[in-house]
Amino acid sequence: MRFTLTLLLLFIVLPGLWAQEVPIEKDPGTETAFRGFGVHLMPFSITTRYPRLRLGMQYKMERFSLILDAEYGNDGIRNVIAEPDENNDYRFVGVRPEVRYSLSTVLPEFYVGLEVPYTLTSEQFSGGFRSEELGPVGVDAARRQRSRVSVIPKVGVQLLAGDWFTFDAYLGAGIALVKWDYVDRVNLRSVPFGFYPDAGLFLNENRAEGSRSVLELSGGFRFGVWLFR
Repeated sequence: MRFTLTLLLLFIVLPGLWAQEVPIEKDPGTETAFRGFGVHLMPFSITTRYPRLRLGMQYKMERFSLILDAEYGNDGIRNVIAEPDENNDYRFVGVRPEVRYSLSTVLPEFYVGLEVPYTLTSEQFSGGFRSEELGPVGVDAARRQRSRVSVIPKVGVQLLAGDWFTFDAYLGAGIALVKWDYVDRVNLRSVPFGFYPDAGLFLNENRAEGSRSVLELSGGFRFGVWLFR
């Protein structure tokens, strides 16, 4: 939490300090080595397994950039694409701080970065799951919660359209620590082994209660605009 608050303070203070500095002259062939502050949107996050809105900001210090994205989702946002509508008090919140370094002297517009996102997802649930203490169980109702913190190295390209608009595409792979909890349980009961099958397929999540480390893949597109350059 202290790390996130420090980043927020940097994003608030640094643009004002930058605005008072003398502009830096750009060298030929190093178009990505400039200072600026911009905002961006990741439009396709609403179509993922956990639909949410994702907005962010970037403070660029020549080759280095500090980036902070915020995410939020609920039933209304999810139902933009859900058929039929789902209304089980779905909530998604997340922050995604990132440090980035531009490779402008090697590959113009390309960068490497490190992202450390934290997300919390919850929704009302009924059915079965694997309890840490009791094994396979069923509930008439419960609040299912997933917390996830990740470390994701990534590579990407940020293209400049005109002098102000940006297009950003990236790919990454890292590791995540995931914890599943089932709280506010109603009518908890044991069930026969195999009554509720485990989610073992490649595209499914293991939603058994408890903590585990998993591989995390990351990729997407951002569209943005520089407010100051």
